[in-house]
Order: sequence, then C-alpha cells, then structure tokens
Amino acid sequence: MQEVLKRFILFLVNVQSLTMEQYKNGSKVGIWNDCYENQYFGGGLYDEQGIKTGRWVDLNVQFNCNYEVTYNGVYKNGLKVGQWNVFFNKEQICQGSYDQYGLKTGKWIDIFDAFNEYNGNQFSREYLVTYNGEYKNGQKFGKWGINYRQQNKTWEQIGGGFYDDDGLKNCKWMDLENSFQYVNIVTYSGEYKNGNKIGRWNVYQNGEPKNEVIQYEQ
Repeated sequence: MQEVLKRFILFLVNVQSLTMEQYKNGSKVGIWNDCYENQYFGGGLYDEQGIKTGRWVDLNVQFNCNYEVTYNGVYKNGLKVGQWNVFFNKEQICQGSYDQYGLKTGKWIDIFDAFNEYNGNQFSREYLVTYNGEYKNGQKFGKWGINYRQQNKTWEQIGGGFYDDDGLKNCKWMDLENSFQYVNIVTYSGEYKNGNKIGRWNVYQNGEPKNEVIQYEQ
C-alpha cells in the first residue's frame, strides 16, 4: 500500500496541467492539457461547472515513461459514455463501451494495472496482461479470459473463468497471482462458489504444476 501511495505522489509531482489553465469559483474550466516531464500526453475540456465534457485523453494514475497508458473517449455530464480506447505506449491494446449512466457494457478488454504496480515499472514496456470479457450493468458476467503478451510476441491465455449474473466468480477458474512478475507467472486452478474459493486449488508456475496445494472449505 505504501508503494502504491508513493507512486501516486510521484505521478502528481511529474504530471503537470499546462496551457490555458483556468479556474472559476474554485473549479477547473476550459481546456486543460496534461503533460508528463514537459511532454503533452492528454487533456480535454471542463465546462462552466467544472465537469469534464466532450473528448478527453485521460492518463493512467501510474503513468510514467515506461508505462504510458492513456484512456481516450468522450465525457457527457462528467460521465464516460460510448466507446473508450486504451493506448499503451501509443499502441491501442484495450477497448470497450460505457452506457448513458457511465457503466461499462458489452465486450471489454481491460488492462491489468497490478502488473505494472508490482513490477516497479521497469519492464512494463515489453510485457502486458489484459482481462477479456463482457460487462452487464457495470458488472462482469459470463466467460472472462486472462491474456499475456511478452514483448512483440502473440497473446496467450494464461487464466480465466466465469462470472455469474451477480458479478461473482463461479465454477472453474484459473486465477493470476496479484504480484504477477514477467519471469515468474504463478496461477491458481480451482473452483469458486458464489465468489468464494472452495475445495482444492492447485498452484502452477510458468504453466508447470508446483508441489503445492491450497485447501479451502467446501
């Protein structure tokens, strides 16, 4: 948690909003441009009430020179609407749509931010993890896959499973360890019931079974 806070503070220090800055009654108004180390990467328009409107390019909270992640799309009354695209070092890697209420809907490809967090930003330029699946009323449902790409190689699925209509994991899953490292892919295979792990879970490292089993209550 301290490491996450540290990186957030560094983000605030390094990202400056430049040119045409305006405040009105303490709120941002007009065009604001977001820059990192004096280079323009994003920005957009605030209306007279200080609410984001129109087309925007948002910077990821962990944005840095090795992890140039931006979100490109449209705001309406401060809510993300329509299709949004996610770019990683100028390459589009993720996308999906928001409904009129600002909730994710339909098919999505989400970026796995925890990967960058735990790898100290050192190799994020060459390694990526995404979650692929579908949203309904802002909740994940149905089949989801966890995909991994090393450098410029093809994507490979390393995990995934099913969400029920309440957005809870159910049935068979292959989970990715949160402290994922590009040289040490640890996954867990087992079963969920109503969002809780149950029974025997097997542990794998780089696709090979480890001599380790985790047992949960049924």
